Amino acid sequence: MLSLPLLGPLLALGVVPLPHAAQAHAASWIGLGYVTLISMFLAFASWYAALAGGGIALTSQLQLLQPLFSVCWATWILGEHTSVKLWITLALVIGAIVWSRTGPVLAQEQHQ
Repeated sequence: MLSLPLLGPLLALGVVPLPHAAQAHAASWIGLGYVTLISMFLAFASWYAALAGGGIALTSQLQLLQPLFSVCWATWILGEHTSVKLWITLALVIGAIVWSRTGPVLAQEQHQ
């Protein structure tokens, strides 16, 4: 971003040759646009709104569910092979998330 004011006009004038990536297929540019607009802007805006609304400490723990969703989608949509060890590990992660959301609250209530 810092070099854009300098390189933008130089690229437009043809002084600096375009990189190889500029000659990519239209599908590649559409994919880049999707990742830029949806994943990097709209999804993060929604995520930060959720963090602000629900509290950072509680809401950020939901981010730990992302590996579970990724494995489920890879298995069900893409037909990837997953081992029993992976599902056990994911179950342990989910258990840790559930415990972290309820365990410390119970321990704090016992001290009062």
